[in-house]
Amino acid sequence: MLCTPVTSASPPPTTARSWWSPVTRLGVIVSADTDFGTLLASERVVAPSVLLLRLRSPRRAAEISELLLANLDAVADELDQGAIVVVEDERIRVRRLPI
Repeated sequence: MLCTPVTSASPPPTTARSWWSPVTRLGVIVSADTDFGTLLASERVVAPSVLLLRLRSPRRAAEISELLLANLDAVADELDQGAIVVVEDERIRVRRLPI
């Protein structure tokens, strides 16, 4: 699985479709922003995968890393094939793409 950071320094997209073209080469986007799931659903694309953090309380980066690493093996195949994986405090949900 390929993980590539996406920074706010990236140029803003002109349209959703033009935005997905280079991003589909990425393996997984890790974010707390639910807009990624909305964009994936509206465009009906199969990539990139999104690992969405939906945690109730603020966590330190080390705690988030530990949580992700502890659960990554369980969802690695889905992320490789195209999915939205929602990591919550008590459970993990997986939705295969396209939605």
